[in-house]
Amino acid sequence: TAPPAPTRPEPATADAATEPAAAGETESLEAAEAAMADARARALRLDKELEEKRRQVRELTEALQSVSAALADRTAELRSVTGQLQAERRDLSALRHLKQGPGGAAALRAHVEAGDAALSASA
Repeated sequence: TAPPAPTRPEPATADAATEPAAAGETESLEAAEAAMADARARALRLDKELEEKRRQVRELTEALQSVSAALADRTAELRSVTGQLQAERRDLSALRHLKQGPGGAAALRAHVEAGDAALSASA
């Protein structure tokens, strides 16, 4: 049979038993504090990175809006030039028709002279 278990540990034995537990808790607490400090530092770094990315997105958005506005201006210019070219094509077609019609070159000359006179009068 086993000897009876002591009902109360000896004071020296109790202190010896709690010292490793307290040391372990202290180490555990220090490790947790270090982990929290690392987590805070990482959170600050990530926050700075996020702010930098937001700044870059703002800059890229502004640049994109500028390019979009320039493209819209250029598109309007091209439409205007296209309209002018179509009008000139119609004029040339009308002049060819006039040249080939009755009176040919004389009718064309009269048309050009009338246009020159209109320009001179408006100047």
